[in-house]
Amino acid sequence: MKKLTILLCSLTLVFGVVGNAAALSFTVSSSGSSVIIDPVITIGNTTLEYDIMLNPGSFDIGVGDTQDMEFFSLTASGTGIGVADIEATLAFSTPAISTTGGGDVGWFTVFGQISGGVLSWDGLPDINTTEEGNIISIDFEDGIALVCGDTATVNAYITYLGEGSVSVPEPETMLMLGFVLLGLVGVSRKRFNQRN
Repeated sequence: MKKLTILLCSLTLVFGVVGNAAALSFTVSSSGSSVIIDPVITIGNTTLEYDIMLNPGSFDIGVGDTQDMEFFSLTASGTGIGVADIEATLAFSTPAISTTGGGDVGWFTVFGQISGGVLSWDGLPDINTTEEGNIISIDFEDGIALVCGDTATVNAYITYLGEGSVSVPEPETMLMLGFVLLGLVGVSRKRFNQRN
């Protein structure tokens, strides 16, 4: 009986660990994602354009893990320097969440051959909670870049932080707990009967 109790306890622990280690699936929403660049000032003949690089599709993230993905690229053209306000929204259809970050971008370029820039976001990372109670952090890449060429890529970082609310045990878990309790009652009865 002791071996049975140990076996039941071990199975309960295994099922509990497997249940807690489940990954969360994400599906990118290209139609809900956007970038807006609003030039504040430019000196010379230069422009800054963007291209959203999101690949529609799904990926899974385990608790505590981070998925980095190419979000959009910035391309400087002409010759000159500029400063602009930038706003970017990254959206997912599964889970139904989105994050919008605003910030500033400054750049210079010489005939689009040598370019550099600074990108700074305000208020990120953004913490989202899904309807199921999953907590997700989304951040966009800050940075300073000097490149030979005219294009720089901005990444997004998605981190699954786990569940924020107490989850209701699944029926299988409750059934397994019931078996463990019955096993413990049986062991204690047997010991009680052997002593008397």
